[in-house]
Amino acid sequence: MDEKVVKFRVGVVVLATMIILVILVLLFNDVGSLLTGRYTLFIHFPEAPGVASETPVRKDGILIGKVTRVKFADDDPRFNTTGGVIVTVAINADRRIHVNERCRISSTLIGDALLEFVPSGTHPSKELLTDGAYLQGTVATNPLQLLTNLEGNIGEAISSVAGAGNSIGVLADRVNVMLDNNGDQLGRIINKTERAIDSFEQTMHGINVVLGTQTQTPALDENGNLVPGATPGPGELGPDGTPVELGKQLVTLPQLMAETRDAVLEMRAAIKTANRNMENLERFTAPLGDNGAALITKVDSSVGHLDELLQQFVMFGQALNRQEGTVGLLLHNPDLYQHLNAAACNIEQITRELKPIIRDARAFADKIARHPESLGVRGAIKPNSGIK
Repeated sequence: MDEKVVKFRVGVVVLATMIILVILVLLFNDVGSLLTGRYTLFIHFPEAPGVASETPVRKDGILIGKVTRVKFADDDPRFNTTGGVIVTVAINADRRIHVNERCRISSTLIGDALLEFVPSGTHPSKELLTDGAYLQGTVATNPLQLLTNLEGNIGEAISSVAGAGNSIGVLADRVNVMLDNNGDQLGRIINKTERAIDSFEQTMHGINVVLGTQTQTPALDENGNLVPGATPGPGELGPDGTPVELGKQLVTLPQLMAETRDAVLEMRAAIKTANRNMENLERFTAPLGDNGAALITKVDSSVGHLDELLQQFVMFGQALNRQEGTVGLLLHNPDLYQHLNAAACNIEQITRELKPIIRDARAFADKIARHPESLGVRGAIKPNSGIK
């Protein structure tokens, strides 16, 4: 083969290699952000679990930047802040953030950290954050930590339910005993009370008949003569020697006794209603009393299973927090995760970008195989049929 043809082909391969190398460099260095530019924000958090360099920053689920630096707030004298951490983020210049939006750190079940901007009001502010702005961020609660904190409260709640069930069973037993032993006695007491009130009313009616006329007795003047229409004074006596004022007071006794009888009748109706309620309560609590032991056994068994499940969750969380295993390294080594994630994204992007290049190379190889004379002047002078 002619030496010039070989050199030409080697040059084509080198040129194609350089072009592919430039494409890969541009892909791995996020050309879009380099062309549009970025601006920097400083965010203060009380803590930053899982946040490291290259941690993604999102808004409404869209990637708008990444974390460039994480350091203690005390180490940066530019900010008048004590405690916590300062997270420096680089935001793409074409992505604007409103002043009333706040930044929040969220964590998934496997410990992945994510910074996201969420609105803090109903309407976004027209004012936008500028380069070098300082803002305050918040940290969302870790789902595993929340579940661990609920362990004690759930156990106490189930214990309280079991205690309430026992108390209801004891109350039902006492109500049943009281109704069985004193039901007839309550009826007798009510009947005797009604008869006593009737007798007392009849007695007072007789007294009123005897003393009622004294309320109409006129007083005597200084000569001992009766004064019609005069009101007797306190302690004065009528013609028969009966105190006139006593007769006036006894006039109101029938009305008082009638009101008392009405009150007793209402009390009797209330007792009957209470008796019906007790019977209804007995029908409600009888099955609970009969099955109380089985119910308490089931509740105790459920508490045991729930306690075992919570212990397994605690053991699972502790296993995730250990750094010896593969998952522990992935959780506690954010640099490894960020590199793996970036590599996967770049591989996917390269695969998409290389598809048209491979298709063009295949067409180019097919054309060369059919018409090799297109590679040089010699081939044009002396055509070859090719290998196909």
